[in-house]
Amino acid sequence: MEKKNRVIIGGVVALVVLILLFVWQTQLAEAPRIEDVNNGNQVPGTFPRTPIDVKNTHYMIEARNVSLADGVALSQAAEGSATVVRTSVLEGPAFADVDGDDLKDAVVILRDEPGGSGIFYYVSTLLSGSGGKSTNAILLGDRIRIRLIQIENRIINITISERAAGEAFAVSPTHERTLHFRINSGVLEAI
Repeated sequence: MEKKNRVIIGGVVALVVLILLFVWQTQLAEAPRIEDVNNGNQVPGTFPRTPIDVKNTHYMIEARNVSLADGVALSQAAEGSATVVRTSVLEGPAFADVDGDDLKDAVVILRDEPGGSGIFYYVSTLLSGSGGKSTNAILLGDRIRIRLIQIENRIINITISERAAGEAFAVSPTHERTLHFRINSGVLEAI
């Protein structure tokens, strides 16, 4: 009887932990606030109508070519592996001219879950002048929160919340930092 109670309690504890992890990961995926300073308006965190389809295209993350369908890509981590890599586009891409051709481009945040405990966030852009093809993706961080995407004079400013150096990943990210990017000859680069 005592062994049966331990099994039941263990199952309940495991279920609570899974629910808490789900809630925690869901909070990490909240849509960022988006501002196009040059137009003086705030763009809502949804997918506006645009000729650029951020949810059904190819992205280059590290050395992987990731093809999204309806905003998600699932792939095997390695041949024969049971580990699934899940890549998705975060709600709320920003649309503004980031390469100086007077066409609205898309600034996209990608969430990459390679099968371990890490949840990696990348920034990429889709340039209208190149038919909506994506540029390279740059790592923003692991298990961070995206707070704000702001575009001003073709500079992409992304405010994130992250952990202080040495803090455990179990600690909620609270330290804000702004990262800056630009397009240089069709390539996304940190500045």
